[in-house]
Amino acid sequence: MQFNTNELKNSIKNKKILAIDYGEKRVGLASTDIFHITFNPITTLQNNETLESKIKQIIQKENVQIVIIGFPIRNNNAESTIHSKIIDFKNGLSSKLDLPIYLYDESGSSKQALQNLVKSGISKKSRRNKQDFDKFAAVVILQNFINEIEG
Repeated sequence: MQFNTNELKNSIKNKKILAIDYGEKRVGLASTDIFHITFNPITTLQNNETLESKIKQIIQKENVQIVIIGFPIRNNNAESTIHSKIIDFKNGLSSKLDLPIYLYDESGSSKQALQNLVKSGISKKSRRNKQDFDKFAAVVILQNFINEIEG
């Protein structure tokens, strides 16, 4: 995704951000504080008819001001079936929220999340728990976004 980094850097300053790792079965959520120092896995939700309303509740509870949705970019820029689902999800969320919502390249976030869990000493049995894994993938998306924008 192409951003005007200076403009985006100014627009996210001192704002709490929510990252969403969208999947067809589960959706992981993570947030950062307003200073973008801490990254917190929040939860993993089932992707069903209540998803958007649950996310809206979390956004209100967490006082989120910006949303980032992971969007996989392939090396050959080919689109997959998940692309249209993510765009539909973003559009649905946009109609319910009065917040800026950005798509951000999530390529490699799952692999990086797994590496982070291994490094932190999480047991193999615990790493198999998809509920935990998806929210940690959202943390990676958020960290990568902040690192790119704030450098």
